[in-house]
Formats: sequence, structure tokens, C-alpha cells
Amino acid sequence: MSFETTERIESLNEVGVSLESPAESITADNEFRENAEVNLHEELNPKLETYSKIEYSECLFDTEVKEDIANFLESYDDIKFENWTKLSLEEKQNALQTAECYIANIEHRPPKIVQIEKMSEPGIMGYQDESCNKIALNSDIVEHGSMESYRKVIETLIHEGRHAYQHYNVDVCMIHESGSQVQSWRENFYNPQYEYYQSQGQKIYIPTSEGYDTMDDYRLYYYQPVEIDARNFASDVMAKLEAKGVVSPP
Repeated sequence: MSFETTERIESLNEVGVSLESPAESITADNEFRENAEVNLHEELNPKLETYSKIEYSECLFDTEVKEDIANFLESYDDIKFENWTKLSLEEKQNALQTAECYIANIEHRPPKIVQIEKMSEPGIMGYQDESCNKIALNSDIVEHGSMESYRKVIETLIHEGRHAYQHYNVDVCMIHESGSQVQSWRENFYNPQYEYYQSQGQKIYIPTSEGYDTMDDYRLYYYQPVEIDARNFASDVMAKLEAKGVVSPP
């Protein structure tokens, strides 16, 4: 099944010393090609396979995973705001790819290819495409120099990585602490009765005990189990980064 997950924000008006990284072999010799997705996939997919041979039997606990991700981001110099704003778009992509590889390792899942894309709708922050093995981020937001856009880039990377973690538990190996939660993700992704819902920005009619009420379909997208989980997970990590002084409060 192929689908995309998206994150939206209301407005875009506000919109070094690096760690020794497992992504260096991926990005060091990778010339930035904004419109060459096929080439990027051909170069990165074989190399990402080296991070895909993960064999874990232990159960992962969200509390520990969130803390580990926050600690990593605090220690990663290229991601720090004062350094981030000085990076070129290519350097930002490389930094985000490095971060995704580390976060994936913390979450005991294979990493995704991180791409920076022009997106037709300015309010879309990014999406995760399981069939193409990638996380895409809106280039307009990545390029912007404000703290608000910086927060959204980091939060979206964590959010979309959580969707990759959900899929790993549903499709490959359940390592999450809650089997019932994984079951809710499985139903959300694949059960025809609850299958993942992509907002089309339209009004639809919802049956109630008193007839039919009108509701924006974005609310159906927003309150799906996989979206609630990814949103809450990313929000908790961002709160830890705020406490560490890595990001400013919104």
C-alpha cells in the first residue's frame, strides 16, 4: 500500500562542528540535485541498506526513546539554531539526513532518505512516503531563517520518523512497548474500515444521532491514531529540547 502522511501549519509568515556521523558516507560525495530524485534514490538506497540490518529483541519504551532523541539533537552542532541558519540548503539536507540516521538507530528501524522539495501547497511542512522510503520536507520552510520555521523543520523530521517507526512495528517487527497501540496503527494503515485518511480540504457529512453534521475532513486526518501518536511523540521531544535550551518556545 502506498500513501503519504502530511503535516500542516497555519502560517509561513514566520517562517560546524559536526558529530562523527553514519550519514557521512551517504552525503559527503552526494552532489545536491533539487530535481533529481531518481539519482538520489539510486545513490542512497544501497548505502542505507547497511543501516537496515537491525536485529533487536528488546522492547522499546517511548520515555527512553524521546530522551535519547532529545539528547542527540542537543549534542549535534549542525542542528543547533545558531549554526543551522548559516548552512546552505545542501548542507541543511546533509544535516537532516545525518539526524534521521541517528534517530532511526535510536528507534531501532532502518533510516529513510531525507529530501528537500518544493511543495505545491505552502502550508504543508512535509510527508513520509513508505513506498519510496523517504521523508520529504518543504524547501520554503527549510530555507527560512526564523526560529519558528526551524522548530517546524525539527518537529516534522521527528514526526515523520515516528510514522516510519509505526510502519516498522506493523510491517516488519513489533518492538514497541504496547501491542494494543501497534494494533491500532495496523488498523489505521490497512483495515478498510479505518484505513489511513488523507485530507482533501473538503467538507464532508458525518452521521450523528440527530442526523448529519458537517465537518471539515482535515479533522478526520488530524485525529487518526497514527497522527495523534506521531504528533504527541514529536511534541514531547520538542518540550525536552525547549527545557534544554535547544529551541525557543513557540
